[in-house]
Amino acid sequence: MIIPDYLISQIKDCKCILFLGSGASKEATDSYGKHPPIGNELSKMISQKFLGGKYDNSPLSIVSELAISESNLSEVQNFIGEIFKDFEPTKAHSIMTSIRWWGVATTNYDLLLEKAYKSNKKSCQIPIPFIENGDRVESNLKNPNALPYLKLHGCITRLSNKECPLILTPEQYIQYKKNRDRIFNHLYDWAYEFPIVFIGYSLQDPDIRATLLELSQLGEGRPRYYTVTPQFDDVQSRFWETKKITALKGTFLDFMESLDREITSPFRVIVQRTDPKSIINKHLKSSALELSDNCSQFLDTDVEYVKLAKSESILDPINFYKGYNPGWSAIEQNLDARRQIIDKILTNHFVVAESHSNSIEFILIKGYAGSGKTIILRRVAWEASREFNCFCLMLKSYANLNVAAIQELVAKSKDRIFLIIDNVADYAKQIEALSKIKACDNNHITILGAERTNEWNMKGEDANEFITANYEVHYLTENEINSLLSLLEKHNALGTLEGKHKEEKIKAFSMRAGRQLLVALHEATLGKTFEEIIEDEYNNIKPLEAQLIYLTICTLNRLNVPIRAGVLSRIHDIPFSEFASRIFKPLEKVVFNNYSNVVRDFVYKTRHPHIAEIVFERVLKKPEEKFNEYIKCLNYLNIDYEDDKKAFRKMIQARTLLEMFPTFELVNDIFQKAKKIIGDDQYLYHQMAIYEMIRPNGNLNKSSEFLKMGLEIKDDYSMKHSFAELNLRRASSSKTLIEMEGYLNEAERQSSTLIKNKPWEPHGYHTLIKSSIEKLKMYLNESEINSSIIEKVVIDTEKVLSDGLQQFPDNSFLLDADSVLASLLNDCERSMNSLTKAFESNHRNSLIAIRLARNYIKRNDFSKVEDILIKALEANNNEKKLHFLFAKYLIDTNKNNSDLILYHLKRSFTPGDNNYIAQILYGRQLFINSLYKESEEFFKKLRESRTPYDLRSKPRFSIIQTFLGEIKKIESFYCFIIRDKTRDSIYASINDTQNEIWEKLTIRSRVSFKIGFTLVGPRAFDIVIEH
Repeated sequence: MIIPDYLISQIKDCKCILFLGSGASKEATDSYGKHPPIGNELSKMISQKFLGGKYDNSPLSIVSELAISESNLSEVQNFIGEIFKDFEPTKAHSIMTSIRWWGVATTNYDLLLEKAYKSNKKSCQIPIPFIENGDRVESNLKNPNALPYLKLHGCITRLSNKECPLILTPEQYIQYKKNRDRIFNHLYDWAYEFPIVFIGYSLQDPDIRATLLELSQLGEGRPRYYTVTPQFDDVQSRFWETKKITALKGTFLDFMESLDREITSPFRVIVQRTDPKSIINKHLKSSALELSDNCSQFLDTDVEYVKLAKSESILDPINFYKGYNPGWSAIEQNLDARRQIIDKILTNHFVVAESHSNSIEFILIKGYAGSGKTIILRRVAWEASREFNCFCLMLKSYANLNVAAIQELVAKSKDRIFLIIDNVADYAKQIEALSKIKACDNNHITILGAERTNEWNMKGEDANEFITANYEVHYLTENEINSLLSLLEKHNALGTLEGKHKEEKIKAFSMRAGRQLLVALHEATLGKTFEEIIEDEYNNIKPLEAQLIYLTICTLNRLNVPIRAGVLSRIHDIPFSEFASRIFKPLEKVVFNNYSNVVRDFVYKTRHPHIAEIVFERVLKKPEEKFNEYIKCLNYLNIDYEDDKKAFRKMIQARTLLEMFPTFELVNDIFQKAKKIIGDDQYLYHQMAIYEMIRPNGNLNKSSEFLKMGLEIKDDYSMKHSFAELNLRRASSSKTLIEMEGYLNEAERQSSTLIKNKPWEPHGYHTLIKSSIEKLKMYLNESEINSSIIEKVVIDTEKVLSDGLQQFPDNSFLLDADSVLASLLNDCERSMNSLTKAFESNHRNSLIAIRLARNYIKRNDFSKVEDILIKALEANNNEKKLHFLFAKYLIDTNKNNSDLILYHLKRSFTPGDNNYIAQILYGRQLFINSLYKESEEFFKKLRESRTPYDLRSKPRFSIIQTFLGEIKKIESFYCFIIRDKTRDSIYASINDTQNEIWEKLTIRSRVSFKIGFTLVGPRAFDIVIEH
């Protein structure tokens, strides 16, 4: 067979797609020497099995339909599976396995290809079947030798999914294509860039005719295709040519044997990868330890071993200072200005090994878009691994955070693992799962993550309780501005500041010190507002085609996801080869690309998502313009790619859509388009439900329907919380007391269940308290409501508030709710009389006593406060909440009775419970009573508790007096002060001290200071140097 040189060169470069039909399998045999049935043969077998042989000569499509009608789909499919399972591959299949292909597609159901690759020990690739929507690209193609194998009509190994069966008839092709449309989209992406060789099809074959009809819509820009067929005449040849397909005369075997002769061994190799174990071997407990395939693959494809990380190319400093920050280039070239927070994190979490706890540590860096989080994260990882020999692994962009692989590494490593994650909110659930790893001696893990503040607030709630340290990226200090200016001058990047005096340069940045670093850099060096600079850039892009492509990239990159070349090509109908040669040049300063080995495509980004957001908002000023761009992008996303799925989810967030589009019709059209793309999807239903809840005049019944549909797919905490919130909204719009009461009761029931299932999450408390307060308002407005009902509502609300505030003492919502409840009761004599009457009739009712006492505290009626608390404790001396309130009252009113305070605080908690505020106050009181050793031992036990970060780091309950002492030890970001007289050592942090004072502290500096308390003990703050 004569094969065109161009096709051979494409195959050598692994840039060719095979498309196999039934004719490619016809020479296969089973153990009896029989060949697979095709066409009429298969039709006859089905007819005889299910239809008594009455339709032996009818087409397969008719016979299949009748057989399914007479029996059922499952029986017919299982019968076909039994027919095809025992056939063995041919010589052509065997040769095929020694050549590298970009991909293989087939309409066959058999396992010939899989068997051929498995039996040939020298196979170049590993076939990975893609059979139905949901077969994930990134997780399946991590191995560099993976061969994507599209089984477009199904496979006999997967017969249980009734929504995605084997396609036997044209009607099934139409009916069930929606459940495998993303598999077809893979083919269309490939077909736009690479030649396809069809083997085993004839012109009469309906499968190939349907496929050619779809591919013809790709236009003339696509490559030439080829068909291998044993016989064809001039008429058929001219027909194929009208489809831009060249006919090659021969069989499957002829084609493969010709390639076998033409393609030599250098083009037929298995890609060898470095053994990940050899890279991290020195960190393992023993060199004899073996890593599982799962763990090895995680190390090879999902993370970088930072100590060996290096940049792939030289980065133009000008591009870096305009926001482009790929990989390690800026770090390796030292283009970044030194930020104070870097030394702070290194000192506190990487340098001192003994400072680590026995469980997972999670350090979070938060800041707004363009504040410099990513470069800080990379600088910390770089220096920790190179200067302090830390075992640092950096999760690659949009990689899989494989919990099982990390757990194996933790178990087998002798060193602490530092896992570095940018955009860490995307991995909140995995961090929650990682927290369950049992830590052993020298077997721990620290996660250092960075995230936009608003993104963390929206998506990071699952991991909030695991934060052990929290850092905010603040604006540039004077020293940081000086450092940055030196770098700008060194790299000729001063722009309009060039030639100005140093004071003027500093002033230009200082004026913008309250803005993000990215914004300050642009405005200071270009002399315009950031928005004007970015819009001017856009307007100056020529030709228009390049400008529109840039807008599409911005539309998706503003969501902090890149866009695949395949998506761009299909949206703008431009093959990648043409895009790279003709369009990319005008965009080379504003768009950057890199090749992803996992998705096997180039991915494109703007310099920064914040820049992409400005382009999107400034260019698409009207909602209709944004809508059109949204729909255009949604049409071509393939959510079996992780990046596309993330973009898809962000594009359909209810609150974002409400802000962007003023009319229900536009948002509903987007939701319907999304539904067509993804089908029945829990996340989509959740967003549709939220939208109906929050939009003006939303349909709450529709919202309820969407939530039910989502929960039918999978049980989900956040959807159940939305259901509770929905019932609150329904209550507020109720027309009768009974209706309102019913919805509030349901909201309370639902949120109580949420608290029971996830007591560490504040959301259940929020909804339950809102419901209780609404119910109390409702009853107080009804003159005929019995006082005992009001009493019960107050008791229930008080209990939830008390429990919530012990666990989340700084939660702004709970603190506001406590104030609202106090005002509601204090301002209503009827409610006060009801509470007083209830307490007098039963002094054991501790929650009524607590609320009544709090209201009298607000009224400064302290005699009544003490009377109530004493009577309540006499009746119920084991009630911890009463002891806590009495102690807190004595502290807040400066009652000078330290022994009595200690007595009540000791009884306000049980060791190991979550009454953390009571326990901090108890440790504090031991300290105040000069029981320093006891206080130290108590806090030592308490610090092992898993609590919100603020309880560990924020000094609270300060002692009134000011203390004097001397600096004993000082490091970059903490010191110890020896107190005068007592000579005990008090910890102090730079976080609680003014920068100008901290910089002047030295060993033996005399200082005055205040003392507050955290979960880990006493802490000095408000330090002043004494002269």
